[in-house]
Amino acid sequence: MGPVLLEILRDDLTEVSLSCLIEPAPPAEMTRKYVVSLYRAVRVVWLAELVFGNRDTARAWLRQPKSRLHGRAPLELARCAADAPLLERWLIAIDQGSGL
Repeated sequence: MGPVLLEILRDDLTEVSLSCLIEPAPPAEMTRKYVVSLYRAVRVVWLAELVFGNRDTARAWLRQPKSRLHGRAPLELARCAADAPLLERWLIAIDQGSGL
């Protein structure tokens, strides 16, 4: 299904998780919106892995619903233009010791 980044993510994410990350679009129709949405999600996943130090802990954090997000998992919000930067700031705050 298309881009190399999607293939990298697919190694560790289920189809359900992937559907939360990206908007459906046939590979032949790589719209700007699709690519930007994928980019946002990849940035959040990448930052989570840097902050938590390993892939498993990052994936667990991304999948677990958070009260701060009104019961939604960060992975569900990672592709959204409004929410991805908030998740990134939260992860940076966690890294600095003030975000949990």
